[in-house]
Amino acid sequence: MKIKLRLLSLLLVAILLLPMLPIGSVAAADAQTSYTKNKVVSVLFDNSGSMNDPDHRWDYARYALQTLMATLGENDTLIITPMNDEYGYTVEDYDSDFVVVDLKAPDREAEIDRVLDVNFLPSSASSLSGGTPPESIGIAVDQLVKRYGMKKTTEISADEKSENEYFLVVLTDGAFKGCSTADDTALYFKDDLSKYAFFQSIYISFTADAVDLSTAAALKDKANFTSYNAASSNAIGSVMRDVANRITGRYVFENASVSGNTVRIPLDNVGFGLRSVTVMATNTNARFDSATYNGTPIAASHDAHFASAAPGLMQDGFTTVLSRGGNTAFTGGEIVLTLKQAPGAGAAISVLLEPALVLEPVIEVEDAGGRKEIDSAYINSQMKTGDSVYIGYRIVEQGTGNVVDPAKLGGVSSARVTYDGDTYAPGAEITLVEGKREIAVSVNMLGDKYSLYASLPCVVLNDPTSFRVEYSEIDVKDKTTFETTFTVYDNNVAVTAGELNDFDVTVLLMNEDGKSGTPMSAVRKNSDGTFTVTLDTAGKEYGTYTVRAQIKDKDKNLRTVDVPIGYYPEGLALVNLGTDTLSKTLYGILQNTDGFRFALTAGKDAEKVDLPFENALLSYKLTVGGVDVTEHAEISGNTLTFVPTPEALGELAGKTGDYDVVLTVTFKGLKTETVECKNKLTLTPTVFEVVPLTPTGAVDRFALKKNANTISFKVLRDGVALPLEELQAAVGG
Repeated sequence: MKIKLRLLSLLLVAILLLPMLPIGSVAAADAQTSYTKNKVVSVLFDNSGSMNDPDHRWDYARYALQTLMATLGENDTLIITPMNDEYGYTVEDYDSDFVVVDLKAPDREAEIDRVLDVNFLPSSASSLSGGTPPESIGIAVDQLVKRYGMKKTTEISADEKSENEYFLVVLTDGAFKGCSTADDTALYFKDDLSKYAFFQSIYISFTADAVDLSTAAALKDKANFTSYNAASSNAIGSVMRDVANRITGRYVFENASVSGNTVRIPLDNVGFGLRSVTVMATNTNARFDSATYNGTPIAASHDAHFASAAPGLMQDGFTTVLSRGGNTAFTGGEIVLTLKQAPGAGAAISVLLEPALVLEPVIEVEDAGGRKEIDSAYINSQMKTGDSVYIGYRIVEQGTGNVVDPAKLGGVSSARVTYDGDTYAPGAEITLVEGKREIAVSVNMLGDKYSLYASLPCVVLNDPTSFRVEYSEIDVKDKTTFETTFTVYDNNVAVTAGELNDFDVTVLLMNEDGKSGTPMSAVRKNSDGTFTVTLDTAGKEYGTYTVRAQIKDKDKNLRTVDVPIGYYPEGLALVNLGTDTLSKTLYGILQNTDGFRFALTAGKDAEKVDLPFENALLSYKLTVGGVDVTEHAEISGNTLTFVPTPEALGELAGKTGDYDVVLTVTFKGLKTETVECKNKLTLTPTVFEVVPLTPTGAVDRFALKKNANTISFKVLRDGVALPLEELQAAVGG
C-alpha cells in the first residue's frame, strides 16, 4: 500500500497537524546568521488555568513540545520556562521552575521523558491554574542574558561575532493579564527587538481566545519578529512546524515518496548542497531502521522516538536526522530510508531539507563611479550620523561560494530590512544614526515556508575618524624582511605608550580570501606609543602579503588598516605579446577587434615570475596620444589588453595621425620600480573609390538612343565593396 506523503499541511488525519522541526540554518561570512550558529531557544510555555480545556489543547501543546525536543541538534540549547503568575516576576523566582533539555544526552528519548516529568508539565491539565503575566516575556529575555550570554546592542563591537543565535518562542492560548488589545501586548515585545543583538522573537497564539499579534502596529514587518496564529487547538502542530522551520532554516520537500516501509528522497533536482535531511513521522508506531545515500549505508545523526500521552487523539512518532558530518553536503543522488514497519494509513510523514545556504547582507554606499560595497567596520570607521547606506542581500551556497538564484526556492515571497526600529525594503536608502544598532535582513521563499535571516552590527560615531590607526612607509630590511610602524590616534591625538595599553591590538597576516588570517607575533611596542610589525617572507612564495592591524578602544569601536607588502624579485619588465604597431582607417576602427597586449613580470632568468596587474602595490596608466584610456584596458592576471575602438579613443576617434600608445607601470616591492612600454597607433582617412566595370560591347556614340548596353560601377571603401544596403541608401534607393 502506498501512503501519500504529506508535504505542506501534514495533517494528522482529522485531528492533529504536528510540527516539522529542522536542525540547522544558514550563516553568512560577515553577518550573524543561523546556519553555523548554535541555536539558543527559550520556549515560554503557557501552563495557566486556561490550558485545562476540554478541547485537549494541553495534550496538543505537550506533544508539539516533544517534537521540538526530538529534532534540535546536539549543539543547540533548549530551555523551557512556565508562563504563569503563580511562579513570580523575576528570573530568580524561576530558579527551580525552568528546565534545560540535555540535547547531548546519548538517549534522547529518555531525556524527553525526563523533561515531561517536571512539575510544570503535568501529563494531565486538571491541576493547572493561574494567569498569564506579560512580565514573563521580560523574565525569559533576562534569562537569556544572565544565563546564556545574550548581549545588548550597546555592548557589541563593530566586528562582533556571536557563536549563538538567540530565540524567544512564546506559546499561549489566551490573553495576557492587563492587556486588553494586541497593541498593549506588543509593547512587551517591542523594546527587546532592538535592545538585544543576534536575537529573534517568535509569538505563537492558538485558539480563538489568544491575542493575535500579526497586525500589531508596533511589531508589523520587523525582520526579527514573527507572529503565528492557530485558530484551534489541533492546529498548533502546523504552526509549530513553521516556527521550527524559521528557527532552523529548513523547508518541506515535495518530491519524496513513501511505499510500504520505504521512504525515497531524490535530490538530483534540488540545485544546491544540503547540510541535513530530516524525516519526521507522526501518528504512527513505525520507527527508523536504516538509511542509504547513493546505495551506501549512512548512520543517523540522531534518531528519537516520542510517545503520545493521549493515544485516543494521536499515536507516537519519531524524528530521524541524516547528515554527512563536518562541512560535507548532500549533493544530488538519492537517500533511501527504511522503516521497521509500514507507517499505517493515519500517519503523517514529512521530509525536510536544510540547504547549505548563506544569507549575506550587502551594504553599499554612493561612490563617484556609482555604488560600492562596504562592510560594517567601514561604517564604524568612516561614516557618521546622517550618512546613507543601501542594504540588500545575496544568497550564497556554503562551500562553493556560488550565488544562488532565489527562483530555485520558489522565488522571494517577502523580504525586509530592519534598522533602528524601522523597516525598509531591500535596496532602500537608510539614514544612519549615532550609536550602536543592528541591521537585520529577513528573506522568505516558498510562499514564506522557507526563511533566511542574518544580522550584523552597525556602530556609528559622530566623529569616526578621530579614532583611527595609520601606518608608515614599508621599511625593507633585506630581500625577505619588511617592517612597518603603526600609530593610533584617539580624539585626533597620537596615543602614548601608556595609553596604547588601553587598546586591544591584534595583527594578522591575512589569507588569500581576505577574510581570515594568522595572528602575527613579531609585534614590537615602541616608547613613543607606536608599534612596529615585522614580516619575514623567507621560505614563502613570491606574492603580495597583507598585514592587517585591528584596534579596539574601550567602547569596542573597531579600526582596521591593511598594509600590502610586495615580496617579488627585483627587475620589473613590461613586454609586448603581440604587435607594437597598428594601423587602422577611421572606418576600420568602428568594429575593430585588433589591439595591443602587454605582459608584466618581475625578476630575471630563473627568478622571473608573473606580476599581476591587480595588485595593491601597483599602479599603471595607459595613454594614446597623451589621452588617458586606462579605464578601457582589460586585465587578466599579468596581461593587459587594449583594443582601440571609438569608445576607447574618445576625442581621438575621428582624427587621423600617428599616436604613441604608452603603458607606464609603477610597483612598490623591494624598491619602487617604474617601467614603460611604447607602441604606435596610426589612424588614416577612410578612402572611397568608384570603379567602372567594363561594358560587354562597344557603344556607337551616334546611336546612343538605340544602345542596349549599360555601364556598371562598384563603390569601394578601404578597398572593400560597399554592401548593397549601404549603396542603395547612399544613392537614394
